Amino acid sequence: MAILAEFGSIQLEFRALSYATKDDKYDKAVTKCMDIIALHCSKDMCPRMWDPASGTPSGGTAGIGSYGDSYYEYLLKQWLQ
Repeated sequence: MAILAEFGSIQLEFRALSYATKDDKYDKAVTKCMDIIALHCSKDMCPRMWDPASGTPSGGTAGIGSYGDSYYEYLLKQWLQ
């Protein structure tokens, strides 16, 4: 099981890695991840718990509370990046 905030964090790390190595495969991997998350969000709120193997929400609720709040902060950081 993975939490939504983790997916936000890896966005920044993998995109920085692509920039540093000049290899876009890392950026492509996390962009695919963000596309999957977007499919499961409603009204800009995303499920907080995920099964990383299947790419589907695994219980829990959508919201900005614990396990998800950092994700929304990472969205701004991604835009700035």
